[in-house]
Amino acid sequence: MAEYDVTERDEKYGDRAVRVNSPLTERMGDFWFYHKGKVIVGVILLLLLILTVTQIVGKRNNDVMIAYSGPAYLSGAEQEALQDLLSTVVGSATEDRSFLIGVTQYQVYSKEQIESLRAETHEDGEQNFINSEFNSENYENFYSYVMTGDTAILFLDPWLYTELRKNDRLLSMTELFGSVPLYMEGEGFGIVWGDIPLYQESAAMQKLPANTVMCFLKPYVFGNTSKNAKYETMKEVFRAIVTCEPEADLP
Repeated sequence: MAEYDVTERDEKYGDRAVRVNSPLTERMGDFWFYHKGKVIVGVILLLLLILTVTQIVGKRNNDVMIAYSGPAYLSGAEQEALQDLLSTVVGSATEDRSFLIGVTQYQVYSKEQIESLRAETHEDGEQNFINSEFNSENYENFYSYVMTGDTAILFLDPWLYTELRKNDRLLSMTELFGSVPLYMEGEGFGIVWGDIPLYQESAAMQKLPANTVMCFLKPYVFGNTSKNAKYETMKEVFRAIVTCEPEADLP
């Protein structure tokens, strides 16, 4: 009976094969033993760098932001469609086809709206659930954003518009347009969205309620609204949206 030939690379111990490490494998093992911490940290930093670069490259570089706050909520696709529509409208008005509008949103219900929703009963007997804590956070986040001065253009549910109007934070439409504009609501500090031609012709606009009020903030001492050139651009954007007369089908 022939004896089992034990080579440099294969030994027999019981019923298990034992691999004999080569010099290269041993050096790699030693390197990993002494430097694995550095390698792990390096890999993590590399992944973070790749993620950061990807986000910067893919980030939409908006020229002007618009903030919506109210009970409606836009899905990602709906938000993108509205941004593209407004960018096209403003780009045409300013003759800058590369002009980009960004829309940020804060879903907020008034106390009355919450009570009304909770009082509704569906066919299956279930009632609407509104997370009051989440609603309060969004309300605070909206006002925090307003205070940054990032934008002067707001699309608001009527009760939020009334709050800002009472706090004397809004620019009058007469001052903004230089004359009495069409579609101006009663107090003279907003435009009812459902009244403007662009809203009536665009499905993307109609994803938000028709009673949404377009209004314009007075400048802050910091942020984009404190910069005269930026602030004037925001005025142009606002006027372009209100005065747009659609000539073709819009998304």
